[in-house]
Amino acid sequence: MVLILLVFLSPFIKGAVGGVLGVIVTIALLPFLLVFALGAAVFGLIIGAIVCGVTGIGLCFSHPAAGILTIGIGCLMMALGIVFLVILVWVAGKVVPKLLRKFTDFCYNLLHKERKGGTDV
Repeated sequence: MVLILLVFLSPFIKGAVGGVLGVIVTIALLPFLLVFALGAAVFGLIIGAIVCGVTGIGLCFSHPAAGILTIGIGCLMMALGIVFLVILVWVAGKVVPKLLRKFTDFCYNLLHKERKGGTDV
């Protein structure tokens, strides 16, 4: 009876274990995902700013107001990209090492916790 029940419940158990494992891996990799996402945002903003600047210069000859607006948008994107770059350096240099240190200390305390009562069994 138990074997039949396990056979029918195995897809649900496998899905639940996979979901829990996915959440644990995502939480463990969260600092690295944050650095990657900020790096992608910085890269996209700076490339977009360069494209807006070049396009705006070309557009100034046919529609001066639209060209100046496009150059201004490129400047704003470049400024936002630089702000995100500063945040990226701060996160990668200060926050991620602190989080990794806390995580390794937590794991160390789990593995090397002292026994209460003063005697080792």
